[in-house]
Amino acid sequence: AELTTHRDPLLPEERRRKKLGKGRPSDQHSSSHPKIAKVELLDVKTLKRHLAPSDASDSTGRRSGGKLRVLCLHGTASNKKIMQFSLRSIMSQTKDYVEFVAVDAPIRLNDLQTDLWGDPEILRFFGKNLSYFLWYKHEMRSSDHKRSVNLPTAQWYKGTHVVGLENSLKALAAVYREQGPFDGVLGFSQGAAMATLLAALKPSWFRFVISLAGFVSPPAESIFDESSGKLPPLLHVHGEGDATVSLAHGKHLCSKFQEARVVTFRGGHRPPAKGQVKYDRFV
Repeated sequence: AELTTHRDPLLPEERRRKKLGKGRPSDQHSSSHPKIAKVELLDVKTLKRHLAPSDASDSTGRRSGGKLRVLCLHGTASNKKIMQFSLRSIMSQTKDYVEFVAVDAPIRLNDLQTDLWGDPEILRFFGKNLSYFLWYKHEMRSSDHKRSVNLPTAQWYKGTHVVGLENSLKALAAVYREQGPFDGVLGFSQGAAMATLLAALKPSWFRFVISLAGFVSPPAESIFDESSGKLPPLLHVHGEGDATVSLAHGKHLCSKFQEARVVTFRGGHRPPAKGQVKYDRFV
């Protein structure tokens, strides 16, 4: 059985009522559905331990005489090849002084999972011969933890639990150890959620963060609330017509950073096209 709708705390009341149905109280659960579990906040100390073992210098910086180096994290049901293709705009603007290092998330998806979490247009364009990955799953669980639902991409904000995050942090620690250090980290959608989360856990690893349609997963609120010290400056880029991650969610992410700038463009849930956003001044 499906779990009942869990309302989005950042969705305006009039839109919320429209989504739930006229006259239906938004704060009550149908008796035919189990109650939703409370959001299980992530344990910051445990997550930091996954990032602790590293032979690389725990600091930012270019390799001797080289370009600025930016770690790039793709979105849900994507991969590093698609991420590189999506970043053509920023790469062309900064090619003379920035090296972008895109990596795959450690969770490989099967065909059914790819259909659940993938963007249909992306899948049609790149085909299913590629491997697709994600950083973690959003689950909505019942209060007795006997039932759970893997949430589709557009319903990420309903998640009461995240699954797979620890393995992704271990994988990123290995990337930092083997390919770091990096000057910045950039991510799109769930990759941006991961990039900002990583910067909150390890602010000394990066000098800046670029979020493309990023958000804060509900269980990750604790990471930002318990972060100590100043976080790297954040540039948040958001499509005005984004139906997957609302601008309100993007601004909520920005509120977690001491220094954050929001830039919008005409478009949906995608990185901006060439000429829509100027990154070079920020970088």
